Amino acid sequence: MGGKKMVPRDECKILGKAAFHDSSADRMYCGDWWRTDFFFNITVGELVGEKRMNTPRVQELIDIMQINTSWRINAISDGQRRRCQLLDCLAEEKKVY
Repeated sequence: MGGKKMVPRDECKILGKAAFHDSSADRMYCGDWWRTDFFFNITVGELVGEKRMNTPRVQELIDIMQINTSWRINAISDGQRRRCQLLDCLAEEKKVY
């Protein structure tokens, strides 16, 4: 769900909570950070974090999306960066994606 105009707090809800005003852990926000240079030129593994990197879920996502965890975020293509963003967003199971 996205757009360029903010809706009033109670007009758009997900799981009974304001979609754009409540940042609970039940939902995943993807955003558009992959379009700009990342502030720190870190590896994909550093972005995802050691704890999440060692989970079967993340390992399966890495295989499916053909991600090299040693890629440096500022040195890869937009498409590769987008896959890394999806990996980061999907690493933890949420009720709504």
